[in-house]
Amino acid sequence: MVQLAANNTDDYLKIEIWKPVDEEQLRKDLLSIKEKGISSIAVALLHSYCFPDHELRVGEIARDMGFTNVSLSHQIIAMQKYVPRAHTGFLTNSSSLI
Repeated sequence: MVQLAANNTDDYLKIEIWKPVDEEQLRKDLLSIKEKGISSIAVALLHSYCFPDHELRVGEIARDMGFTNVSLSHQIIAMQKYVPRAHTGFLTNSSSLI
């Protein structure tokens, strides 16, 4: 599926989605996490800096399932570099627990 998405400068990017979010598997994985007593998650998907739709959907499902702290990397720092974005999401989420 090919989709157009606006980036931070309102330029349009051609986004090719190879695989949609597997919501059924996501719910199973989140339930497994929740059953371990974890109520906070940080979500970092590879290209969310320019196409946040999947990250937003993961966050929505997590909140619907009762996760109380959900950090989405593209909302914290919209940058291409995945590792710093993921790290910042994790740190933001863990500091909200203190």
